Amino acid sequence: LAATKPKLPNFWLPSLTPSADPDKIKSVKLQTMCTVSDPEHPISVKNLIPTKFTEVKDPDSKKINFVCPSCRRTLTNSIKICLMKPCGHVICKICVEKFIKNSKKCFVCDVKCKEKDITDMSGEGTGFASGGGKVVAERFDVAFQ
Repeated sequence: LAATKPKLPNFWLPSLTPSADPDKIKSVKLQTMCTVSDPEHPISVKNLIPTKFTEVKDPDSKKINFVCPSCRRTLTNSIKICLMKPCGHVICKICVEKFIKNSKKCFVCDVKCKEKDITDMSGEGTGFASGGGKVVAERFDVAFQ
């Protein structure tokens, strides 16, 4: 039985310590990287866009909610929202499609917004198993005869 076991060196004895090949050291990027897009790109403070959320204070709970400035819908993870780059206003995607794409102006401040100036802001999800897309439920039964 002892002959079939492989001979392992004793790591606690310095003379019998196994040797390992040195690994190559990977280069470490010193800049902050944006991991949302593919490929990753460096982020700097100059490239960030200041955002302006419309706040509404709930009189009952005194909690501040962020809402779309046009339809006053509370912004949550389940609602798609867009950022206007020239002015920084955040508006829900439905209102962007209705008002801004036709007029080419921000609904809040009337600043010109081209199609490329509208950026989708993605949420991290709703907490549900399927946050969108096509969901198919199938049932398989085993038939015993």
